[in-house]
Amino acid sequence: MQFAKKAIGGWPCPRCQKGTLVAGAENEVRITTVESENLYEQVGDPEMLDMSIAVSLECSDSKCKEKAICLANGSPEDVNYWDEEVGDYMADFEVLYRPIYFYPCLRIFKIPEKVPELLQESILVSFQLFFCDPKSALGHLRIALEEMLNLLGVKKYIVKKNRRVRVSLHDRIDMLNAKYQQVKELCFAIKWHGNAGSHSDSQITRNDVLDAYEIFEVILEIIYDEKTRRANQLAKKINKQKGIRKKKPE
Repeated sequence: MQFAKKAIGGWPCPRCQKGTLVAGAENEVRITTVESENLYEQVGDPEMLDMSIAVSLECSDSKCKEKAICLANGSPEDVNYWDEEVGDYMADFEVLYRPIYFYPCLRIFKIPEKVPELLQESILVSFQLFFCDPKSALGHLRIALEEMLNLLGVKKYIVKKNRRVRVSLHDRIDMLNAKYQQVKELCFAIKWHGNAGSHSDSQITRNDVLDAYEIFEVILEIIYDEKTRRANQLAKKINKQKGIRKKKPE
């Protein structure tokens, strides 16, 4: 995700999820590192500049007006634009920024209202790290999965030979109640992704994290969303009956 200074904003509000975050031009701080300025003076290439910007944002919904801040980093890059006076494309430099951090954090996917607060907090920690540290964001999503299993009553420990032994995440997923059979494969996918996030030599991208978020969103919908759960119950009932049973005449 990259954006030019003039295009800052447009992200969904982390509070109401209805409005979008709009930047105020007068509320910003821009810096350039001394080291990159020295390199620019030596080489003369604007792309050497390491530039950061902090921008205050506000929800566009008049009923919400949530405040947020975005910290982003970038450097000048070659761009071509159409010059009406010249009648041709012209070359120039424009700083393209990449978000590093939002506070409050953006809600990367919608969390159902019925999700317990403890689980929501675990997911939000992952969201906070998404832009600045994708690997840690993935690791914390794995922690959120563990928290979800706790809330669903899956055992964390068992007793073997009079010793209290921790149950692996893989085995905990396998221990899920039969009514959650539908989410097992999805949970295993989060586990494997989370494992990669815990390895120091793994190369995790934001797209990898987005894949995991997409899966986790479906898990939450199946377990906590009323409409999704009701639809699954009806489908199970209909499949068991193999259609609509004939009704007795009244």
